[in-house]
Amino acid sequence: LPGGSAFESQAQAAPSASPGQPRARTTFELMSPVQEQHLVESRSMQALAAAQPVSIYLNRNGGTFTPGDNDARTNHSTLTPQATDFPAADFSDADWNAVLQCVKGQFDRFNVEVSDQDPGDLPHYEAVVSTSSLILGQEVDVGGVSPFTSQCDVIPNSVVFIFTDAIAPEPQAVCEVIAQEVAHSFGLDHEFLCEDPMSYLTGCGKKAFQDRAAPCGEYEARPCSQVASYDCGYAEQNSVALLKERIGLKGEGPSMNEVGSPEQIVGSCAAAGSTDRSSSSSLACWLLAALALIVRPKRARC
Repeated sequence: LPGGSAFESQAQAAPSASPGQPRARTTFELMSPVQEQHLVESRSMQALAAAQPVSIYLNRNGGTFTPGDNDARTNHSTLTPQATDFPAADFSDADWNAVLQCVKGQFDRFNVEVSDQDPGDLPHYEAVVSTSSLILGQEVDVGGVSPFTSQCDVIPNSVVFIFTDAIAPEPQAVCEVIAQEVAHSFGLDHEFLCEDPMSYLTGCGKKAFQDRAAPCGEYEARPCSQVASYDCGYAEQNSVALLKERIGLKGEGPSMNEVGSPEQIVGSCAAAGSTDRSSSSSLACWLLAALALIVRPKRARC
């Protein structure tokens, strides 16, 4: 853009970070029990048409998103209480390309394709990069938000939102917030490990997903659960191990965790009324459950 982006004009004014200093807050919002049930019921049939590898779309153009089950293909989100317009954030082409390349690097080892071209009707995750968190009624210092489930599950076709007004004016900082919010939709919690993009802490250089177990937490360590809110099922988190389990490594294809466990898929078949295994749709559902049983992934020891 003529005159450069807001990032370029503010970069020298950004305060330097010191070890342990928190960055702009990012967050997630739990889906309601009804929304989670819709997710379980639809997961098996979504898997039959799932894009391989996992597609992540970085949306720099904004747009209108409406309430409903999370679906990037139709611009529906559980985070929007009503039809909501998200303006495009102000980037120069150079800044945006730096953000894009950085996010590609964050997910480079995984079975993921990152692009700023809209996949349209194809299954994908979407990170909408907009301006102010006030658009969603969040506090002004919130840099991003993602949906989340009570059991830290994968949310297919999830939409997350990034708010550059609250983020330090460098593409690297925006990239790290995008990585965190997208990973929330893969079921990852905040992590009390400065070097990981799931962490609130700063002052340790550029962040990347870490292949080591660490406590969860924001400003202090805690187990990967919040009493009466959500429970990931483990005390510590290994970001690389969980992403490997849930979306797979590059060249190896996705884990079956992306489509749900055998028990989840059988439950969704039954919940959808697929007890008659003679119909083509029911047969596909039950065959997928059988396949999931054969290739059941081992849960990462985090």
